[in-house]
Amino acid sequence: ALADQFVRAFQMLREAIQAFSVEEWRKGDAPCQRPAGLALHALVSARDYCALKPGDAEPADRFADWEDKDSSRLPSQADMLAYQDEVAQRLAHFLAEADLMAEETQFRWTGSTLLSRAAYVLRHTQHHLAEMCLELHRRGLRAPQWQ
Repeated sequence: ALADQFVRAFQMLREAIQAFSVEEWRKGDAPCQRPAGLALHALVSARDYCALKPGDAEPADRFADWEDKDSSRLPSQADMLAYQDEVAQRLAHFLAEADLMAEETQFRWTGSTLLSRAAYVLRHTQHHLAEMCLELHRRGLRAPQWQ
């Protein structure tokens, strides 16, 4: 059930990424309004929270920081979609391999169990997806349908 909810959220995220024009993808009045930055933050966070053991995180220099003032350093939509596929595989592995009732020891602020962490990641992803959808509406573009 949890995996199914992630599939739905990730499909909506994919559709939101694709809904922006190339010209709009890296634009925003503030760093927190750039679709490329929002998607990058959601995906890097999801990937890192799927660590099954300490140190099992992505190298910090793969992409520019999502808040980087130079928008041109943010990934293209094609790169973001490819990265999303990688994150989805890692997430599926986490959900399949983790003892979700085990005590949370790496990211204690997410809750007391690995299930709490998984729910935290889902909420975090949906939060930034909602921000992207608001930007789509604000720009007169069509947001993905609820799944």
